[in-house]
Amino acid sequence: MSKGSLSKNDIEKILEEAKKPKYSRTDLLHMGSTINSIRAKSSNSDLIMIYGNTNFGYKHIIKRHSPHLKKNFKDEPTKFSFLPPLEYINLAEQIYKQENLTNLEEPFKEKFDLYIGYSNFESDRKLEYNLLTYKNTGIIHTFYQSDKTKPFTKKIVLNLQEGHARSEYDLDNLVQTHEKPYFDSSGKEKLKIILKVYESENLEKWFVQLNDFGKEKITIKLKENKVDHIIIVPMRRNQFDYEHLTDLELKIKKILDGKSF
Repeated sequence: MSKGSLSKNDIEKILEEAKKPKYSRTDLLHMGSTINSIRAKSSNSDLIMIYGNTNFGYKHIIKRHSPHLKKNFKDEPTKFSFLPPLEYINLAEQIYKQENLTNLEEPFKEKFDLYIGYSNFESDRKLEYNLLTYKNTGIIHTFYQSDKTKPFTKKIVLNLQEGHARSEYDLDNLVQTHEKPYFDSSGKEKLKIILKVYESENLEKWFVQLNDFGKEKITIKLKENKVDHIIIVPMRRNQFDYEHLTDLELKIKKILDGKSF
């Protein structure tokens, strides 16, 4: 098994294990001693929650998205409300519908299915959730509330319009590249913030490309930071699209104003 996801052999073993009669008790949170141990199984579908590790499964969801979590993450992950452990799979079941199945890019669509849907399970208003399962199975890789439903008031730093993030993936070198353009009032791209994720090093590096700095484009490194785990490209892009980038925008403003940051 790789560090970040289940292997084909793991998936086959979990699906076989899930056939055992003891998992018909869906009111129980099953205990286990391995990454592949089944924690919960749905009574209405083939959804399965495995114990996992910090990159996927129940442990990942609890460690990263639990409201009890005290650890700070640089990308400010969304938090579930105070759900009992068994309720995670009940909530996921509301998203696990054919009409919520969303297209993934290569190479991820060969291994995963992504469901994006809404539920008022946790709130009076409907919130958006992302559910990532292993291809053609109900085994949950990760599940979280979308950043789109996380309310915040963004401070305007740059007098520019943010565009939507776009991404590329270098499979040979395991490097993600995410770019977010910024446009002036005429629609001209003035700059873009670039995030490079070096998966083998658990490292993120942030840059700005200035398209109108004198007569040529220049790229300046803004910062770098270690990450606890790697998020696959489509989901990291989704986070990047709605991430707080005020600290980087302040640095960019100083550059544009001719000041050192």
